[in-house]
Amino acid sequence: MRDNWEKPKTVLGMQAGFIPLRVNSHNHEDQNSFILVHQGERFFADPGHCCYRLASQQASIITQAHNTWSFAPDGAPEHRIVQERVTGNVYRPAPSKCDRLLVKQLDEVAVIRADAAKLYGDPIRRAERTWVTLLPHIVLIIDRIEAEQPIQVYTHFVMNNRDGALEEDTRLPACLEFRRGQTGVKLIHHAAEATAPIQLKPSWGFVHDVYHPLPNQKGQGAEGSANIYTYVTTACKKEHVNVYAILMDDASLLGEWGIEEMGEGGLAIHPVGLELKLSPDETLALTRNSTGQCYHITKHGLHRS
Repeated sequence: MRDNWEKPKTVLGMQAGFIPLRVNSHNHEDQNSFILVHQGERFFADPGHCCYRLASQQASIITQAHNTWSFAPDGAPEHRIVQERVTGNVYRPAPSKCDRLLVKQLDEVAVIRADAAKLYGDPIRRAERTWVTLLPHIVLIIDRIEAEQPIQVYTHFVMNNRDGALEEDTRLPACLEFRRGQTGVKLIHHAAEATAPIQLKPSWGFVHDVYHPLPNQKGQGAEGSANIYTYVTTACKKEHVNVYAILMDDASLLGEWGIEEMGEGGLAIHPVGLELKLSPDETLALTRNSTGQCYHITKHGLHRS
């Protein structure tokens, strides 16, 4: 997704299912992950790959190295549930096991939804991510997780620090701020249900630029070239709903952006005057205060009213 084909300010790329591949390698544990570039600055990154024989390559393949989820049954992180590695060959195409459920755009509002539950297996029954974009400034992420037994959700966000130029403000765990050059991004978490607080756990990974068959090459990222922020649900439950807002603008204007909670579960995004409301039937309503235009995102589509 992009706001403009010729000179885009924002580009969002998603791993939301793919045509079956006739390969026995190359697939990473990255379904329902994404990358995001704003004003030429790569913020949310994919680790990429380097020399296949390196430990850093193996660390870059795993679920926890991508902008997606891992899970812990009964709060046991040592038994982490991660994505299955999809492999095939020229004779046996390998399906992605990530079901693309919805791709729709009306005016400036675009919706992409995919469910990756098949990649995790038992006890995960639903691992659905919905991206709602109003580019170039807003990306909303609605995550719905369901399992047959209580689980904790680990939601990973991988930030690019390949060149050491990432500036971050993590004093408010529910509202993280990142800057690269003259461009800024806010990552805001909102629990769409009454639940125990979410914990924020920082860690580090890799961002590789260019593959090379030999180790110690220029395209290989150093350890710590990715700053990884993981939101962990402190409550073990069978159902989880979490909403994330990514707000982007010039770094000097980033302070004007934010989210305000309203009555009856509503949210308002400032300064654009956009109201959001998530209903029990899973419908998300978006309303532009300036025009009164309302969009309804349901289980099966996107509608204007």
